[in-house]
Amino acid sequence: MVAERLALAAAIAMLLSGCESRKAVENRPASASRSAASAPAQASKPAQESVSPREPSIVYEREKPSMSTAKAVTAAPSPPPPPPVSSRPDEWTTASRAPAGSGGPPAPIPAFEWPPPKASEEYVLPRSVFGDGSRAQVFSDIDGILIAALNAGGYTARSYYSVPNGFALATRIEQINEDGTPKTPPARFAIEPEPVSILRPMDYLKALLKGVPGYYRVIVFILTDNPFQASGERPTEAQATEWVSSGVNVLPRAIGDLPFTRDVNCTALVYEFTRKPGADPDATQFDTPGRLDAMTHLVKSGIWRGFGSH
Repeated sequence: MVAERLALAAAIAMLLSGCESRKAVENRPASASRSAASAPAQASKPAQESVSPREPSIVYEREKPSMSTAKAVTAAPSPPPPPPVSSRPDEWTTASRAPAGSGGPPAPIPAFEWPPPKASEEYVLPRSVFGDGSRAQVFSDIDGILIAALNAGGYTARSYYSVPNGFALATRIEQINEDGTPKTPPARFAIEPEPVSILRPMDYLKALLKGVPGYYRVIVFILTDNPFQASGERPTEAQATEWVSSGVNVLPRAIGDLPFTRDVNCTALVYEFTRKPGADPDATQFDTPGRLDAMTHLVKSGIWRGFGSH
């Protein structure tokens, strides 16, 4: 009986001891448990892994280039700026056709009104006037023929202008007789009408009864390969008078070197004016159509005869 009681007391003591052990394990801190749990894992790692050097950061290498790379970037030359675009406009209409090696940019030359003002009469000169076409010619050759013809007619004052792909050559305004022949100098290039001489009784009597009208003429030669139709604008006597002084005195080389091709034509424009007896100079009348045709003007002026003297 006593033995059974001792065995029961020993079992109870063992049971109480187990419960206390479980309570101690459950009340232990979590960090201690994690340390105990990780200890075997750390111990299981290879020894060389714990002492291996730390690998460099990839982000650091990208954000911080080496000094040699930085120098190469800063030393790279920047692309040259584009060349400046010239805003200088052409000063004459044929500047874009100036031949190479003409000695720099063309000289400034005023432009004639284009299309030209309405003429009293006009005439396209035949190409035979400028030669038989057996040799190549340029604009300066044609200009030489025109100048020879004008000199033969007594037109020593003239002026050059530019037109599209060519030039215009204007004569000085002159007084003419009713038949188209020039007045005798100095009345020829005078602005006021020539008084009638008493030595011509019939003309003098006519002048006393009706007054003396004045007849004036300006001839403009246009050389170009550009077909044109005159504008409807009627030039005034004052405008035509200024043509001889508003242009240049010689033909620029850049225009003179243009080729005289089969497409180029020379047109004579004749501008006629009539000043009625006693009328104010500003009231001079522009004649259209003209009193005389263009060929009559060229013949009577002596210019046509000059074309055969070159």
